[in-house]
Amino acid sequence: MKYNPVIVVVGYNRVKSIERLLTSLNNAFYPEEVPLIISIDNSGTDEVEKYANDFVWKYGEKKVRTFEENQGLKKHVISCFDYSMEYDAAIVLEDDIVVSPFFYDYVCECLRFYDNDPRVMSIALYSPKWNGFANRSFEPVSTGYDVYASKKNESWGECVIGSRWKNFKEWYQTNNGELEPSDEVPSVIYSWKNSWCKYFNHFIDTHDYWVITPYISLSTNFNDAGTHMVLNSNSFQQPLLYGNKKWSLGNLDDLAQYDDFGDNIKLQKYLEDKLNKKVCVDFYGLKNSREKYDICISSAILPYEVVESYGLEMKPYELNIYNNVHGEGILLYDMKKKLKKAKNREQHYRIIKYEVCDMQPIDALFYYLYEKFIK
Repeated sequence: MKYNPVIVVVGYNRVKSIERLLTSLNNAFYPEEVPLIISIDNSGTDEVEKYANDFVWKYGEKKVRTFEENQGLKKHVISCFDYSMEYDAAIVLEDDIVVSPFFYDYVCECLRFYDNDPRVMSIALYSPKWNGFANRSFEPVSTGYDVYASKKNESWGECVIGSRWKNFKEWYQTNNGELEPSDEVPSVIYSWKNSWCKYFNHFIDTHDYWVITPYISLSTNFNDAGTHMVLNSNSFQQPLLYGNKKWSLGNLDDLAQYDDFGDNIKLQKYLEDKLNKKVCVDFYGLKNSREKYDICISSAILPYEVVESYGLEMKPYELNIYNNVHGEGILLYDMKKKLKKAKNREQHYRIIKYEVCDMQPIDALFYYLYEKFIK
């Protein structure tokens, strides 16, 4: 199937943000005419609407959609993704995003390649290097392809496939209230208020769907102050691709695969084959289901007996296991032998040393003093 995905820009009351995004869209490369929809929720001001109406889209048809009443972020964003059912696929971008000039080529290549795999729900533009659920760094293992498969929805730039979004919408119609918590979903998700991502994440995690995610980012996030952010932040900025390339894409089963917690799914099978036991991979210590297993491998301090350990040297973390790197940073716990109290004072230091490259003690002290007393 030939895809020509519509681009949908989500706006509200941030003129500078939407100007920045639309400028990056106009500076991108497209193989043919591309429809653009600018959807603006009612904020009580028409400043963004005026800018959108005046904006000249150089690559085809432009529509500006407005609302007489405020929709709220959740309802508004979901309605933007609904365009995927009309156009077969939709690239949805909130206004604090900027795209790589080559984002559209990447999306179209992925859509063509994964068209016949019904397990692929969406194509992410954003490449995360931070596990927000754990407030820790995240780095996927490289397999030679330009993408990996993830159960985590990347809302900071993504393209959904209309036929699969339709399945989500049908589920959402009867599951748009309180959700029954699942062990496959990070528990913090259920506390999100007015979030469409809560439902989409839950749906992907609990169904056989995947998100194709790039190793190098095709979008980045300015995280401007708005509905969910009090202050601007550059914490989620990622380097963008600024050169055209031929994409190396692999069948979903051949890609590296990560769950919503940031753990390598194939590592579990590797360890279970090696140890001949049920293994829970919980590197970040986020899972509530670990007691169902014989062994848990984690960098977290847990009240169970440690039977083996690996070092925190190679990156990403799973390479220490595959290469049998000796050390104490990655711990194998016997889940049948519970302790009264977990003791491991040095573990937090090991993690900081592993994830913060060469921070000098004087810099760490200054950072602490600035955050605590000066800022």
